[in-house]
Amino acid sequence: HVGRHLWSFNSRRVFATNPVGRRPSGPSMICHYVTGFPTNDRRTANGVHKAVQGLAGGLHQLGMPTEILTDGGVRCSWITPEGVDVHAFRERGPVQGLMLPAEMQAHLEALPERALFVVHGQFSPRMTRVAAALRAMGRPYVVMPHTLYSDAVFAKNRIVKRVYWHLLEKPM
Repeated sequence: HVGRHLWSFNSRRVFATNPVGRRPSGPSMICHYVTGFPTNDRRTANGVHKAVQGLAGGLHQLGMPTEILTDGGVRCSWITPEGVDVHAFRERGPVQGLMLPAEMQAHLEALPERALFVVHGQFSPRMTRVAAALRAMGRPYVVMPHTLYSDAVFAKNRIVKRVYWHLLEKPM
């Protein structure tokens, strides 16, 4: 009963409409970016994909507009069983991951001004380019690496990962 009461109190506070003349204080939607989100087959989903789908689905069920953006080989959109919109953007160019797909850039620009972006992943050039685009647009974002930046993570390919982290991921 206590949990239900706290949720009821906090949800009224979070989702309440603000009086005229007051600026809304929270995000109008939450947009998740994750590399390689499976387009149609859950068997190809890894732990990060499952976590993102669960988080987005839970937020959607609580009434928060939510969507998942991904990139890969095809351009398509669909709705997950939880009701979350997913948009996949096709990458182009000789080297995958270097440039943000033009359609994704346009989609990011068209999202509401108060959208909050959550960039999921670690050691991914695609993740850093999405964060750079959001930073250039002045849009708020949060990086969620899904693992700790510990010595164990840097054990394999230590020099390459340290250089990459200091140049690209640490500035995020």
